[in-house]
Order: sequence, then structure tokens, then C-alpha cells
Amino acid sequence: MEHESIATISVLGIVLLCASASGAHAGEAIDQSSGGLPAWEEAWEQLSPGKADEWDDYRQAHPEWFGVTAPPVVPVRPYAEFEPSQAVMLRPSGKISSFHKGILKGLVGHVDRIVLFHTPGQVEELTKQLKSWDIWSDAYEFVDVGETNANWTRDYGPLATVAVDSGRVGLIDFRYYHGRAYDDAIPTKLALHWGINVFRPSMSYEGGNFMADPHGTCYATEKLFSQNGGHTKDEVTQWMKEYLGCTQLVIYKLPKGLGTGHVDMFSKMMDETHVLLGRYDPALQPENAAILDENEKMLEGVVNEAGESLEVFRLPLPWDETGVWYTYTNSLIVNDTVLVPVYSKFKDLEAEALSVYGDAAPDLEVWTVNSDSIIPAGGAIHCVTQTVPAGALEPFQDPPALLCPLNEIDKCGEEQAACGGLAAEGQCMGSTVEFCGGDGYPHEQTCDSCCGWDPTGFSGAGWYDCLPAGSCSACIDACDAPGQAGCSVEGTHAWLCAKGDSGCLVRTFVPCADGEECTDPAEGCAPVSPCIGPDCPPACDAPCSPVGSRRCSDDGTGVEACAVATGACPDWDAVETCADGFICFDGVCHPQLPEPEGDITGLPDEDPTEADPPPAGSSGCGCTLATRTPDGFGGAWVVALLLCTFFLAARSRPSAPSPPPPPMLGTSS
Repeated sequence: MEHESIATISVLGIVLLCASASGAHAGEAIDQSSGGLPAWEEAWEQLSPGKADEWDDYRQAHPEWFGVTAPPVVPVRPYAEFEPSQAVMLRPSGKISSFHKGILKGLVGHVDRIVLFHTPGQVEELTKQLKSWDIWSDAYEFVDVGETNANWTRDYGPLATVAVDSGRVGLIDFRYYHGRAYDDAIPTKLALHWGINVFRPSMSYEGGNFMADPHGTCYATEKLFSQNGGHTKDEVTQWMKEYLGCTQLVIYKLPKGLGTGHVDMFSKMMDETHVLLGRYDPALQPENAAILDENEKMLEGVVNEAGESLEVFRLPLPWDETGVWYTYTNSLIVNDTVLVPVYSKFKDLEAEALSVYGDAAPDLEVWTVNSDSIIPAGGAIHCVTQTVPAGALEPFQDPPALLCPLNEIDKCGEEQAACGGLAAEGQCMGSTVEFCGGDGYPHEQTCDSCCGWDPTGFSGAGWYDCLPAGSCSACIDACDAPGQAGCSVEGTHAWLCAKGDSGCLVRTFVPCADGEECTDPAEGCAPVSPCIGPDCPPACDAPCSPVGSRRCSDDGTGVEACAVATGACPDWDAVETCADGFICFDGVCHPQLPEPEGDITGLPDEDPTEADPPPAGSSGCGCTLATRTPDGFGGAWVVALLLCTFFLAARSRPSAPSPPPPPMLGTSS
């Protein structure tokens, strides 16, 4: 089996060392297939609490790509990677790396479609490279996504959901890293391009932290909840059920020092009952070895939604002095094959890992890809690919309602957050009835005949509904006289009676503001009566805000988050202890920089042909990103470390570049 590799060493690796949460290290090569940014979210990319920036402006200008939508209204289930797939998506750089070349070789002949995301003008060069390597195939589909930030397709790419009744495929577009809005837009643009349903929850989540079986058991690490600190666990759990069909959540304990926090860096579902789990040598990683052992016990106690227990297969996780998170679980299952990352070193561990793959999934062909060049950036094969399940790429329902034009439901006022301003009684828009459903989300239904007032709804209180054809010619009044006032049945709206366009009397509903309710028609919306009694939450002057924000502990050895316990005030709570060799900066554990040794020499001249230009936002700490050959490396990394140290000390977060609007997604021939 041919293994692909890249021999160049990048100063970008040093940049990532001074900015990362999992540690890219001096002397470790980082391939441009990462897109210039690591798989984890850099501290400078994060939104400063309570402060909007250019990326917020960009998202606000495009509610069609980022606004929160209602979940599916038909039963859906999660897609499991080991199920049949019709396509694999990935985004190689303009010059396809040897790493991506190895992936493409492993895919050709095993999947019907290979979707290559690219920026304008790259198709001719990509085609030339593919043909020169003798890996050309009719399976390639080139899709222009405009501007991109990085190449971690698994994390920003959509998660697929499958309609239970029809088997049709829809996409779930979770919120991606704040500073990577171009990538965050791709899933919805892809759904519009394919003409299929897309749903956007009000939560952050990356595909690398998702595993599932077809019956509704889903797997993730604790990061699923910690990165959505502004919402309760119950809220996040409910959204996972509503949008993805996750009826059971299995939560892994997060190993220390794993910058991405993703489950695919140490575990892998091979089928419905067989799961791989990494194992560390306790002599090298005692704390993480114990954490993974705890996860094994947890998995052994899981009974999936089909009533089956899991069988856990342990395989080694390499570790050396570099601190890079080497892994054999960041693999990709595509129909009858599995692509596994391997490295130039650890050959004894590689043999053991591949043997475990054979035991856990004996029917899969194993294809290995050398991943030396990309693993320091925090990921490998699984992180740069995303699969599309077999099934019709057709809508399985009408487009979902837009709950909020922003990407966080709490950013919208109560009027928008509460069912888009709709009352439970609903309203008629032509021959369509729109109403707030019992699930708390807006719904609409197109009538075969007409929409009008049905006085029998709500046990005689009445509502707007689709009427029988025989009732459409008659005028059915929704109230007694113009000017009459009332309250909605749920007290969320006040209404006023007026004559409608059809001549019938209609109710015009006005939502109550936050902290108000309508209980007396004479008063309309009024402040909610103050809570009195032992069950009322205590009044407090919160020591931290907003909930979910992070900071470093006083001694710099750990991370604290603003959290709230049930019935208590928000307060700072310790959520992470930095691993040995790491220190907290800007709410994130970073590798401590080594003291430079020896004389500092100048940087060698740059060769601009050796690296693709970094995408917008890729200069993590102000250092120039350029590849270096080993012969020209010299003292360059020392200078880079000092430069990064200076910039990190000078600023906690640089201003994000003002993003130009990316073009709409299109297919290139």
C-alpha cells in the first residue's frame, strides 16, 4: 500500500505552537491542506463577550445562511458513517497536497461521487493535477464555494439527517467557529445548490464530535455542553433530538490537552455495536490513560436504542515529546473501505492498530494514508472529509420557518424567539395557515380549499385553520365587533378585533414583550406578577456575565467558565485544569513556549511558490505564514517563537478582517 506524505516543514507549525490549545510544535510539519488554520478554535477567533465584530455583521447580513430555523416536522434519524454513502466531500488546497492525494486514491472506486469544494478559478488546475497522478475519475464533482477559511470539512460541513418514512436526505447546519464565517455558510449554500432541506439549530457543534448509529444513539464528548454554556443541558439534548433524531446521548469524558475536544480523535464507531477506543501507555500519559479507561467502562454499560450492548476494541494512541495528538481513530469509513491515518514513526503501534481494525471490522478493506504533515494541526483523514448518506437528494418537507434572523435564538427579542411572533390560534396568509405549535415552533400548512376562523378549535375558544370547501363562501367572524380586545389562550398575546380584507372580522394578535403576559383583556399585555414563595429563584447580583464566557484562573493553571446551577446565580466555576506543559491564556490552555537557545539568526529568504496564500483570518498571531524546507530552517523557528510571543503579549485578540461577501455556490464543469 502506497503511503502519501509531505516532507516540507512549515513556520506555520511554530505559529500554531504559540496559539493552539492542543499543541503544534517546533519541527513538526503542517500541511497546507489544513487551510492555514488548526482544527481547534484559536483564542483570537472567538467573539469577545458582549462585543460584536465584523463576523457578526457578516452573519447578520445573511439570515438566509445563518438564521436559526425550526427543526424538521417529520420524524428523522441520524446518519451513521458506516451506513452506505453516495458521496464524500472535501476541500483540498489549490495545489493538492500529497496527504489529500492519498485520500483521493483511497476513495476512487469506492464511492459514486467525490465532491471537491474549491474557490473560483481552481477547476482547471485541480483537474490537471488529478489527471497527472492517474487518479482521474468521472466521480469528481467540482463545487465553487467562494471564499473559505480552512479545510476542516468534517467540522464545518453539514451533518446529514434522514427522513424515517421516505429515506430522503436533509442537512443540519450547526454554528461553526465565530471567526470562520465563510466556512460556516457552506452547509446551507450546499443544501440550496442540491435543492434539499437544511435546518439550523441555535447551538455550536462540530462534526468531529459526532458519532451515531441508525437507531438514534448519538455519541459526543463533554464539549457538546461546554461550548453551549448559554443553554442548559436539557436544551442542547432536546435540540439534538429535534434536529438530528438523537433519542439517546452518550457523553464521553474529555481527555486532557485535546484542543478540538472532538471524539473522533480517540474513538470510532465501526458498526452498531463495535466501537474503537484509544489506549495510552500509563507510563507516558497516566491521567489520560485513566480517563480513557473510564470511558471504556462507560461504553460497556451502554445499551443502544436497538437494545444491544457495545463491544469495545482498544487500540494504541501514540505519544512522544512533541505533544502532538497522534491518533489512529481519525479514520473514514466509506462503504466497503476504511481510510486510516498512519505516521512515519510508531510502526509497532501502527501494526497493532491496523490489527484491531481487522478484528473490529473484518469485512472492510483498509487503506492507509500518511498523515505526518497535517496531524500537528489537530486532525487527520476524518477531520478533512464529510460523507453524504445514500438516499434521494430531494426535500422531505416544506422549508422550515425562520425562528430568528441571527445565528443565536437569544440574540432575538422575545417577539421573534417566541414562535416567530405567532400565537397558538394562528393567522391566515392567503390560503396558508401559520400557527405556533405545541412544540413551541412556528408551523404552516397550505390549505386545499381556504384558510379561515374555526370557532370549534381549542375546545370552543377558536383558532385559524384550513376550512372545508363548503365553508369558504361564508364569512365566519373571529370576534364580535371591531375594537373588541382579548388575550390569546396561552396568555402570550393580546388581540384586537378588526374588519379584514375579506369583510370578515379577524383577530390581530400582538405578542407580549419579555416579562409580560396577557390575562385581562382590559389591560392587555402587562408585567408578570412577581414570584412569591419558596420555589421562586433568588434575586442576585451575578459575579459573572454572560453565562458561557471563559477566563483563566488566578494562577493561570486552569480555565473557569461563567455557569449557573439550578436556582442559583451565575458564578465562575473551574472547568479545566491545564495539562503539564500548558498554561492558560485568554480562557484557553496553550503549550508553554520553550526558552530559545543559542544565537538567533535571520530568517532565510522566502520562496513564495512554496505555499498557498493563507485564507482570510489565517494569521493567528501576526506571524508570516510561509513554508520552509529543512535546509533553510536554521534558527527561523526561534525567531518565529519570539515574534509570536511578542504579539500574544501585546494583544489578546486582533481585529478580524472585514469579509467580502462570498458568491453563491455553483457547480463548475
